[in-house]
Amino acid sequence: MVRRQLTMGDPARIVAGIDTGQSDREIAAVIGRDHTVVWRERRRNSANTRGYKPVHADCAAEKRRSRP
Repeated sequence: MVRRQLTMGDPARIVAGIDTGQSDREIAAVIGRDHTVVWRERRRNSANTRGYKPVHADCAAEKRRSRP
């Protein structure tokens, strides 16, 4: 089965990787996903002034998932 959504711990691991200076490919290897998943997550959910924050990412993803 292919996982489509990131698990609850994945954004925290992404932040930890960013803080230690890892590349998207290195972070992806740690969480077991393709590097494009990490790149897309950072691109979609990074604030211009604050960078990538998991809480902001979760709220933004929830808004995108909501249906009228």
